[in-house]
Amino acid sequence: MSSEATNPSSSHAGTSAETQPRQPIWLRCEKKPFEHRSALTPTTAKVLLDNNFDVMVERDPQRIFDDAEFEA
Repeated sequence: MSSEATNPSSSHAGTSAETQPRQPIWLRCEKKPFEHRSALTPTTAKVLLDNNFDVMVERDPQRIFDDAEFEA
């Protein structure tokens, strides 16, 4: 781990989100039968997107949330 990552007084501290790389998050399709849980809700995914995260959602017909809810 570099000292920049742990030192809040580094030259990157306080810069705008546009200059920072976006953190990817991937919501994968579940392969277990009868598994309907989701690690993210559509609302949480929207909050993450608004806070400079890249959220990728694999299509999953058995997830508790419809795929369209994540596209909104």
